[in-house]
Amino acid sequence: MLQLGFGSSALEFEASVRMRDPGNHRIAGSKLRECIWLAFKEQQLTFAYPQVDVHVDHPLAESLRLLSDRKASTAA
Repeated sequence: MLQLGFGSSALEFEASVRMRDPGNHRIAGSKLRECIWLAFKEQQLTFAYPQVDVHVDHPLAESLRLLSDRKASTAA
């Protein structure tokens, strides 16, 4: 397995496999990734994902509040 690099939220690897039926490469690739994921879970490996803060400025926040109030009054 070849380690390709580090993505913003990923470890990128390349695996080479031989298949009897190359027409099933998408299903086989999915099953391979699932096996890798389950092996990580079995070993209790976890990966931290980057956190993103979203800041909403006051005019947008006020517009969203007014829209929410309008929806609530029409639903009643």
